[in-house]
Amino acid sequence: MSDRNKAFELQERLIEEGISDSSLVNFLVNNWLSGAEALEAMQAALVEFGLEEEEDEEYEPENEDFLNY
Repeated sequence: MSDRNKAFELQERLIEEGISDSSLVNFLVNNWLSGAEALEAMQAALVEFGLEEEEDEEYEPENEDFLNY
């Protein structure tokens, strides 16, 4: 059984034991994911659920001074 399938089984167990979806999401976002992972996941969720459109990432240099050589 793959790790993802094991994780799904554990998710089902948590829900069967009365842990709400929102409690589980809050735990993962606040305690398990890094800040960057949590931000990426929440941005992807906004797109997935139609609350925002996916943005095209454009290259923006951190230091624009190099353009003025």
